[in-house]
Amino acid sequence: MTTHKKGTRWTEAQICEVLESENCKLTSKFTKLTAPIKYTYNDKEYAVMMSDWFSLGARPHLGKDAERIITLKYGAEFAYNWRHRKMK
Repeated sequence: MTTHKKGTRWTEAQICEVLESENCKLTSKFTKLTAPIKYTYNDKEYAVMMSDWFSLGARPHLGKDAERIITLKYGAEFAYNWRHRKMK
């Protein structure tokens, strides 16, 4: 993890360490926090954006997906708009 003007820059190796701390294994290439990655847990594949992992505590393999967290916290309409947001 290196720091620059825009904040912290995560490397693929560091993301692997974060996932391994929860017995998960990265199975796709990591490019940035807002791009979806794939990982395995107990031989099942899941997908998540690491930005949701860090900011929302999203853990799809534990049934804690980001959309459900957003819905419970902010309501269904906000969750719908969040799901259909445009990524830069």
